[in-house]
Amino acid sequence: MHSWLPNFIKKSNSIKTLLEFSITLRNSLNAKMHPAHLKQWASGFHLTGFDKDNNPEFIHFSNTEWSPVEQKYTIKLNKYKEPYGDFQERDYKEFFSGTGIDWSELKGYGYRSYRNGDFAIHNAAWDKLDQAFNEIFSKNNFSFKKTKNDESIIKYYKFKLKFIGDIYQQWGHTKNVGGPFDIVILKPRK
Repeated sequence: MHSWLPNFIKKSNSIKTLLEFSITLRNSLNAKMHPAHLKQWASGFHLTGFDKDNNPEFIHFSNTEWSPVEQKYTIKLNKYKEPYGDFQERDYKEFFSGTGIDWSELKGYGYRSYRNGDFAIHNAAWDKLDQAFNEIFSKNNFSFKKTKNDESIIKYYKFKLKFIGDIYQQWGHTKNVGGPFDIVILKPRK
């Protein structure tokens, strides 16, 4: 997969929409992956970007089913399920349907986090790290850099992910989060 996925992306540059790319990727993976391997190991893909009108999109697909009772993924399928548009198909409709708020007005409504997998440590640490850093930066104005450019944001998120990965490395029975981490800031086309 290490070389297959980048080659797939390069070969698929004529695909025009994120949903079409997601479906093509899912179909290709289902044809390439051995069903017994998929049945044994949970995996999934998160894809994000902007549609043809520069509206944000977030799509995912996986080979798992979530159990709300057990609070974990309990069923692993022998193939990847249909890609699903979490943001446009679910969240935008749920939170903004009937409000009269247009896509162009969404800027300023904050952000939306998407998590999957074993995210207990992520839930416990992610927002608390933000709180700690906000306190550090607000009380020590001259001791720390407070730049808010793309490079500093990427470094900050990598730090947070590495922190969570280190918890798994030091104390987890299974290393569910590791690295290296890739973070890309996407911006709409002008």
